[in-house]
Amino acid sequence: VLLLPMLLTPVAVGLMWRLMLNADTGVINGVAGMLGMPGLNWLGDRTIAVISVVLVDAWQNIPFVVLLTLAGLQSLPEGPLEAASVDGATRWQSLWHITLPMLTPVLGVVVMIRVIESIKLFDIIYILTQGGPGTATQNLSVLNYRIGFSFMNTGQAAALGILICVVLIPVFWLQRKANQQ
Repeated sequence: VLLLPMLLTPVAVGLMWRLMLNADTGVINGVAGMLGMPGLNWLGDRTIAVISVVLVDAWQNIPFVVLLTLAGLQSLPEGPLEAASVDGATRWQSLWHITLPMLTPVLGVVVMIRVIESIKLFDIIYILTQGGPGTATQNLSVLNYRIGFSFMNTGQAAALGILICVVLIPVFWLQRKANQQ
């Protein structure tokens, strides 16, 4: 059940959340109304729309992050933690000085994957807000779509696509260099 959001297609997630976040008939505003709270225009207000897109993307991708982090935690050797315990280290000290440094390569991979995924995020944004209101939730992928298909400027869209790749290459190399140390 916890992995279910990760297994759903982004279009299905976007449609489901668009219905739930609807300002007039959405279940979230309905529950808020039953609790005596005012309903919000989740996808029509610039600030709240950005927060909504971030929350929907996080809802779908947190299981992936948790799964990779759990796999990394289970692969850590127990020796250093036992030695720290014998030396009198607290749980916080063991976490901060032993577990996190040993988990750094896994967390680096997770962060790199999430950064790349967030840059190329298109489907959820387009289904929820189409980059709006205005351009509040527009990212590079939505902008690239608009340039290529709404404005029919395929040359600029291709150039922006290559630019996105060029921007992502240093992210990959920084993460790779960090894992080599």
